[in-house]
Amino acid sequence: MQVKTEAYKVKKSFKLGEMIRIIQGNRSGESGIVTQILKNGEGEDSHAVITMINDGGNRCDLTVLLSNLRIKVEVDPNTQAAMSS
Repeated sequence: MQVKTEAYKVKKSFKLGEMIRIIQGNRSGESGIVTQILKNGEGEDSHAVITMINDGGNRCDLTVLLSNLRIKVEVDPNTQAAMSS
């Protein structure tokens, strides 16, 4: 089933605990876990608090616009090799 709508009406949605990647801004390419969803003045989800842990084990919490995030997709090299064979 197809549903047509204007692009500005489409909103990204994330769940607590999801692994995400930042796709815009000075932290672009970094990933973390959604630990909180924040709402704007109209009660709509607008930002996510992301917890990131670097290689040294340090924890960093960032607040990021939902439009600057996407679900992180892990690529298993063994699966990719099997698929390309």
